[in-house]
Amino acid sequence: MKEKMLSFGNGEEAVEVVITVSSYKVGERLYVGLFSRGEGGLEPFSNLTINLPYSPAGVNEGYIERNDCKNLMEFIERHKLGRILPEKGYSGYAEYAKAAFDLDRLAEYDPAGVEEYRSLHGIKGKEQAEEKDWEDKAHRTVGKDWTSKKKRGLER
Repeated sequence: MKEKMLSFGNGEEAVEVVITVSSYKVGERLYVGLFSRGEGGLEPFSNLTINLPYSPAGVNEGYIERNDCKNLMEFIERHKLGRILPEKGYSGYAEYAKAAFDLDRLAEYDPAGVEEYRSLHGIKGKEQAEEKDWEDKAHRTVGKDWTSKKKRGLER
């Protein structure tokens, strides 16, 4: 089966790329990579995401690689792969844009990669991914101890 290609860039400088979805080893966060077709097959073109395991993110969210950030964000929006969020991630003094990816849309380009990623996180589809994202955000807001106030003896 031939991979579905997307255009990165505009005009004569546009490059046809393939999307690859996986997870990072540390933190099991979403990895989205771009590969171009070379003489020997597919070769790395760019990482769309970067791993910031200690910055908050839902299961469908990722931080955008800083080196070509403006072009990468435009690529995400143009191909409707997700949306850019107002939150930022940090590593040292570097700031990274955050995106919420549409896993169903990514599955159009790498069905096996998205299925493996969903399986890793125990999600079956878009509705469940959104619910899990909400749970993750609520957990980060409340803190590590996500038990009810009643169970912790804090209810008035």
